[in-house]
Amino acid sequence: MSLKKIGALWVNESPKAGRYLSGQIDFGALGKSDIVIFENNKKDDPDSNLPDYAIFLSEKQNQED
Repeated sequence: MSLKKIGALWVNESPKAGRYLSGQIDFGALGKSDIVIFENNKKDDPDSNLPDYAIFLSEKQNQED
């Protein structure tokens, strides 16, 4: 099996979201997208079918001074 790197993630922390990962994924010809990954805090039972993490596309917000 060969692996191709398509992105990288960094560990971040905020008072509201707690620990999360953020980074960028390169979709080749489709371009790059910023993503954030949060732990699923609604998963109480380790045997549950709920995912452990949720991935979101991060849209940059316009900042007006």
